Amino acid sequence: MAFATLARQHGVEAILAEATDRLNRQQVPRLVGLLLSHLPEGGSVGILGLSYKPETKVVEESQGLALARQLLASGAPVVVYDPAAMDEARKFLNGSVTFAHSTKDCAQQAHVLAITTAWDEFKNISPEDLNASLGRPTVVDCWRILRGVDFGAAVRYLTLGAGLRKSEGEPPTADEAPVTIGLAADYAAAGKQ
Repeated sequence: MAFATLARQHGVEAILAEATDRLNRQQVPRLVGLLLSHLPEGGSVGILGLSYKPETKVVEESQGLALARQLLASGAPVVVYDPAAMDEARKFLNGSVTFAHSTKDCAQQAHVLAITTAWDEFKNISPEDLNASLGRPTVVDCWRILRGVDFGAAVRYLTLGAGLRKSEGEPPTADEAPVTIGLAADYAAAGKQ
């Protein structure tokens, strides 16, 4: 988005940057639908990552922040955590949002967990950190920073654009419909419009 804005300020078209921005903005509602489809009754959604990239506190244009806002608007209970952007996020999030104190605190409060920024500390999440009080927890790893094989059958581990897999290198079984949220090529491969 910043590149497209800069290009417009200088009277130059940034077709690819603008198309990428449009595609990225379309992903948040799709991700909301995915998270809500796995949310058990009485459960909450956790979001790890509110900054637009690791190592910054900037939340403007952040997919994690946009996701939290849309989930809150849908009425879903949301718990959030970011190593650097919590104070900034508080300025933009209101409603029934819970601000966790750590990665593990967020993971333990959530029944469905989305990793929306690839912070290094999120790579240390283990199955024991997840909340299984309402059944099998779900992790949606938007950056593929975790090793799905480490989670086993006790956790529903999803990555964007790759589908649902029980372990790395294992294709989905017939009862596990692939979840493909990603580039247009992924949609075409999955037979979706």
